Amino acid sequence: MKQHELIDTEFEFFVCDVTNIDDYIYEMATNNSSLEAAKAFDYIDMVFIEGDTNMRPWSKGAKKVK
Repeated sequence: MKQHELIDTEFEFFVCDVTNIDDYIYEMATNNSSLEAAKAFDYIDMVFIEGDTNMRPWSKGAKKVK
């Protein structure tokens, strides 16, 4: 059987910051319990997080992405 390489040429980038990241966060135990956010996050294949190299996962600024 011969292998073929299939390149996916359809992609979209969603760029979020602290002001609109709530559109993709779903946590039942917090105020972020929107089912629309859960559905939106489900369609994402990869997540890249850019931030200060000195920020730790337990820092206040990283609360929404940990």
